[in-house]
Amino acid sequence: MVEWIIVGVVIIVLIRYGTLLNGYLAFDHLTNSPSSTSHNTPVTVVIAIKNEERHLQQLFESFLNQSSNLNHVQFIFVDDHSTDNSSNMIQSILPKFPDAEYMMNASNGKKHAILSGTNRAKYDWILMTDADCIPSSNWIQFMTSSISDTSSFIAGPVQLNTPCKWFGNLLMTEHAALQQLTRLSIAKQEPLMANGANMLFKKSLVSTAFTSNTLSYHSGDDSNLLFTAWRQSSQSIVFVNSREASVATNSPNTLSDSIKQRVRWASKLKQYDSLHHITSVGWVIAVSNLVVPTLLILSFKGISLGVTLIGYLFLKTFIDQRFTKDLIHNHSFVKQLTSTILYPFLFGTILILSFLKDPKKSVMHSQKW
Repeated sequence: MVEWIIVGVVIIVLIRYGTLLNGYLAFDHLTNSPSSTSHNTPVTVVIAIKNEERHLQQLFESFLNQSSNLNHVQFIFVDDHSTDNSSNMIQSILPKFPDAEYMMNASNGKKHAILSGTNRAKYDWILMTDADCIPSSNWIQFMTSSISDTSSFIAGPVQLNTPCKWFGNLLMTEHAALQQLTRLSIAKQEPLMANGANMLFKKSLVSTAFTSNTLSYHSGDDSNLLFTAWRQSSQSIVFVNSREASVATNSPNTLSDSIKQRVRWASKLKQYDSLHHITSVGWVIAVSNLVVPTLLILSFKGISLGVTLIGYLFLKTFIDQRFTKDLIHNHSFVKQLTSTILYPFLFGTILILSFLKDPKKSVMHSQKW
């Protein structure tokens, strides 16, 4: 009797999960595909930097090779007290830009670096990426093409380069799902997240988003800005659905570093417990993943639960592959099934560690954020 109750609960979870993702796909036609025409809105590009000397040269080259007219772009490089050669590299490249400056962070941490940079910005729109990213040559042009009278926050796509290791497939599958959730939740006007590696926002958002409370959390700058814009107007947020607007970044090289990064991401969600659309989606995704290890343990008590686990894995794989098919090309069912089997254990580890992590813990002495 107990086994059949468990089977019934699993079926309900799977239906709820499939309904959730299918509901987001219903908004696919509403995502924004920008025009390739140039935009005359001037922007300030703010880059917060901490010990990034090995990435700066490729970042500078990508900026100097932009298709946009750089005479309408101000670059501000904010150094968060780097201890490597980042400062010298930045100051040596400044003469190559029509309008660029270097400054030291007035305080410590990425949020304070962003705040310092935006306070010096002379334009109303702020464009941001991370120092370890490589923007496409049309990045500025395509991101600014989505600016309108009603927009205040514009999210852009991020391409992930993963290491050729066994966990690379896990990270790629996860990243594709997060990108889809970002894009489609914005189209639904109930945003779940944005990626700080690629965002464009009105300067006026910063003073409201970065309060003494939010500044006490050392991560979540993207979410603070996103939800500030959403509270002002749900129609003010746009996702630029174009590869030309993307930036590329490398995933961490080791599984340990990947887990640390995701624990940092997850821990910042404690700031948004009051946003019920986030918590409800979070619970559905969490439960759908935790079903796998739970059924694995319980399957030793009855063959029906083992069969249920196999069926659940195949059906969830089908749902997940359908949801991310536009972002992962040549992604076989076997690869997706492997991710469906292994990812719940990674998810569970991240979930436990994020609850133990203090999101306000200072990072001022760390080598990177």
